[in-house]
Amino acid sequence: MSDQNNEKKLDDLLDSALAEYSAVEPRPGLEARILARVQDAAEQPRAPWWTVRWLVTGAAAAAIAVIVLSMLFLRPAQKPQQVEIRPDHPQAIQPQPHPNSERASAKTTPVRGERPQHHAKPQQELAQRDRPSVFPTPMGLSEQEKLMMAYLAQTPKEEIIAQLRAPDPKEEEEFWKELQTAAARPQR
Repeated sequence: MSDQNNEKKLDDLLDSALAEYSAVEPRPGLEARILARVQDAAEQPRAPWWTVRWLVTGAAAAAIAVIVLSMLFLRPAQKPQQVEIRPDHPQAIQPQPHPNSERASAKTTPVRGERPQHHAKPQQELAQRDRPSVFPTPMGLSEQEKLMMAYLAQTPKEEIIAQLRAPDPKEEEEFWKELQTAAARPQR
């Protein structure tokens, strides 16, 4: 409730200050100055809406539009490149040359049954030439591999098999229980 009372007091204070502010008389001569300006504006002839400034702006816009349109539509048309199609398999239909064209008769087309020659790029040829015949390329044993081979040669088979055997989960659980009980016993 006190907030509402404070807000009401603030509103009343603001209203009284605005009422005092608007009750002030205008400065002397304000009305005369406004009327003089209105009369001057009425006496001056109105400039036409198409002033020189608008004419120059319109001419520049029209010139830009003409230049853009001429660049788009009047540039020489690019002719599509003619591509010679060679079929990969002998049953393909061969394109027939135009009977009136000398250039078409000068072109050579592969005879049916011939395979087109595919020329690899020089980099691809080098890569194919340097490629080993076996993948992955056989290499000598590393130091760790040599140590493992020496260990396997000296260790009995039964021991190796025992090490390879997967631990039984029950045995592993019993081992951890024994370890915990041993750790819980007081030391002497």
